[in-house]
Amino acid sequence: MRGKRRFGLAARLLGAVLGLVILPLSCSTESSQPAKLTNSLDMEFALIPAGDFQMGGDQDDLKQMRRDFKRATGREYKEEWLLHVRDESPKHRVEITRAFYLQIHEVSNDQFAVFVGETGYRTTAEAQGGGWSYNQGGWHRLPGADWRHPLGPGSSIDGKSRHPVVQVSWLDANAFCQWLSQKEGKPYALPSEAQWEYACRGGLKGALYSWGREMPPARPVANMPDQAYARKLGEDRYHVRGYDDGHDGTAPVGSYQANGFGLHDMIGNVWEWCADWYDAGYYAGSPLKDPPGPAAGTHRVLRGGSYCYLPSNQRCADRFRNLPPFRCAFAGFRLALAVPAASAS
Repeated sequence: MRGKRRFGLAARLLGAVLGLVILPLSCSTESSQPAKLTNSLDMEFALIPAGDFQMGGDQDDLKQMRRDFKRATGREYKEEWLLHVRDESPKHRVEITRAFYLQIHEVSNDQFAVFVGETGYRTTAEAQGGGWSYNQGGWHRLPGADWRHPLGPGSSIDGKSRHPVVQVSWLDANAFCQWLSQKEGKPYALPSEAQWEYACRGGLKGALYSWGREMPPARPVANMPDQAYARKLGEDRYHVRGYDDGHDGTAPVGSYQANGFGLHDMIGNVWEWCADWYDAGYYAGSPLKDPPGPAAGTHRVLRGGSYCYLPSNQRCADRFRNLPPFRCAFAGFRLALAVPAASAS
């Protein structure tokens, strides 16, 4: 016992001198897990290490966001939009105590088609006769829209097998997770809001965006409201001027550079459903470790912005929400996969 104590003391002293954190030799870590996994649907997953981060935003972040918005769009950020943005505060420390896997790309049309083909599942949009879309003039109901016809009966996903599936509700995304979990015997789920934001930041400290601190970006880094989208709408409003990501709608998954954790499209392309119920005041009393989100609610969390929302929504901390049956032309999802407890500790 004395020998073990002396070794532990020596290790701590050496760590202090070298600026290292030395773990007990008996502790297993995520290093024993493969850095990437591919499942039966050719979904790729990256191992996200345990760690901590500052979740949400503070007044300094909001000031920067407003400066960036004006620089990107040439217009002032509207005061009424701040009501939504205030839900990002208070900024607070969160510990993700266990490593987990997160899908490298958003779930694509071809992957969702396997689910529908094997189960005969009917999505919310199919059952209720349509979905929604949005442009900068407002929301529009699309009768007959569904995942195969994202913009209504005249549209299709032909040639878009690797685009993210859209017009899927939280209920649809959750049903997909349950089916795949049973099919493979693994615990697939939507990521928690905390897991999602931690993964989106990719290890960057203090950055508003998954690629760093600059807005507008100097290069195509995400599928955001750009000049191509503005031309499609015929409107010169609230897009990132001088930025062209090559798409005026969804883009094939993985079209842009990955973040620090090897994840694509965490910002832009489509909003992504998370597991959590939404509560604007949850951050004030959020647990330090692995916050699970509220126990109940009426709306579910969406994260990540999209190709058609405001440039200010293309941030790691930005929070959006909607009812579980909601579906639209720019909302999809990606999956998380738990690492077995004995391996992740």
